[in-house]
Amino acid sequence: MPTLSELRPITGGHNSTEFTATGTIAAGKPVILNSNGTVSQITGSTNTFNHTYGGISEVVGPTRGNVCISMDPFNTGKFIIGYTYEPQSAEKPMVVVGTTDGTTITYGTPVILNSGSGGGNDINVQFDPTYENRVICSFYGGGSGRGWSGLNALTLNGTAVTNHTSGAAQYYSSNGGKMTHGEIAFDTTKVGYFIVGYHLSNGTGYYRGGSIASNGTITLNSQVQIHTRWDKAGSRIACNKSGKFLICGGKHDGSPHMCAATATMDSSRNVTVGTFYTYQSSESRALPADWDPNDDNKFICGANSPTVSPYAGYAYVATVDGTTISYGPAKLISTEDWSEPVLRFNPNPTTDGEFAIVYNETGISPNLQLRLAKCSYTGTNITLDQTYNITTKYMATGSAEFDISSGVLYMCWRYDNASGETNPVYGRIWRAQFENKPSDLTATNLIGIADEAIADGESGIINTWGSVNDTQSGMTIGSDYYAQHDGTITTTNSANSTLQQLVGKAISATKLNIKDYT
Repeated sequence: MPTLSELRPITGGHNSTEFTATGTIAAGKPVILNSNGTVSQITGSTNTFNHTYGGISEVVGPTRGNVCISMDPFNTGKFIIGYTYEPQSAEKPMVVVGTTDGTTITYGTPVILNSGSGGGNDINVQFDPTYENRVICSFYGGGSGRGWSGLNALTLNGTAVTNHTSGAAQYYSSNGGKMTHGEIAFDTTKVGYFIVGYHLSNGTGYYRGGSIASNGTITLNSQVQIHTRWDKAGSRIACNKSGKFLICGGKHDGSPHMCAATATMDSSRNVTVGTFYTYQSSESRALPADWDPNDDNKFICGANSPTVSPYAGYAYVATVDGTTISYGPAKLISTEDWSEPVLRFNPNPTTDGEFAIVYNETGISPNLQLRLAKCSYTGTNITLDQTYNITTKYMATGSAEFDISSGVLYMCWRYDNASGETNPVYGRIWRAQFENKPSDLTATNLIGIADEAIADGESGIINTWGSVNDTQSGMTIGSDYYAQHDGTITTTNSANSTLQQLVGKAISATKLNIKDYT
């Protein structure tokens, strides 16, 4: 059986090889090398979610307030969940680590973050993408006088949790520093640096720059005000791969509007925030936002529109140029009022611009049913591909994240006294799998282009690296062409090896010089 290294010459030259086809291959189409030595034409799968993937997993509970999940960026299928333990007289901020084996989820031992806490509903957990097995957790309700908000640094060993600030968190507010999921983000270019956002009991929004040392010590800079009345929709903070932050939220005072700004942080934890640019000139009760992980200059944000009854949910594509932000047209996602929307991009999409919005839909019976909207965008326009009903139970709050390696979306939500359930206030995990992730094209298996049509089981000539394929049409001379995951050959390149591979350069309208440029 020929190997890829044997078929890729160090220098140029004609290199066409006879292979046996698995499946029908059309002339001029890119092909991959199979493990048995045959070749197949690249094909993409359907553009759908499997939203029942893995069934439902019940999280340790009962819970109160929101539940928050964060996926481990270093270990596939591993996650941490933050929640507030009931009953009310003993509410404690807690975390539990879970691992996934196929479709089975196993949980470790829950850990109380602060034994002196009580009465808080808000909790947020976030893996540090720059330091393996480290997590930061924020909670509201700590301190003997309650109304305090604190940060804890955690280290994981398997599913075991070490709390570096056990019993005495690094408090960042003594005046109701409440936060929702999505208000902590790590700087992807500096080890252990982060920004935390929150609002006080009077509604004023603030942020702080911070860092975590290797021993778990948290250092915070002074708080900086974002705006008065920043509380209704909360805010979302995210960081792209270049270390640029997004701060997105809503002003709800004399001139309510939804807006976003970019920010950067230096090595002294000082945060510089650019101008806030408005994308909706009316208040909103909900706010989803996230950077496109494959485009440092694009993010998606959303809001309710009070001018469209009953507060319909919309999303916008934002384009960043330096510190300037511009927005595309509003796209209707939910005709009903959406509650607790969470927007997440698939870090390994099968189509450029794929993202998901998970939300509770109101105005129906029973109220607050969990929905999943699969979306994508091109340029500044959003397409709503499909909306799925995850459950018809009465839901409270939650969060969602994609597993970086597997592309599985984990949605962790809490039932709100769901009728018919044995544990009606426990948290639950639902998982959804992108079904259109290509199962054939990888970063290493592209072998060349078919010189002729080949029937299933028959042999035919494949133009491999160093050869020229002359079965193309309409090509632009001098342009690089890429084999796409759906089997086409175009000039599209997103720098994502699961989406396309460089295959050659056009030397005429019909001829492609096949060369391994990598």
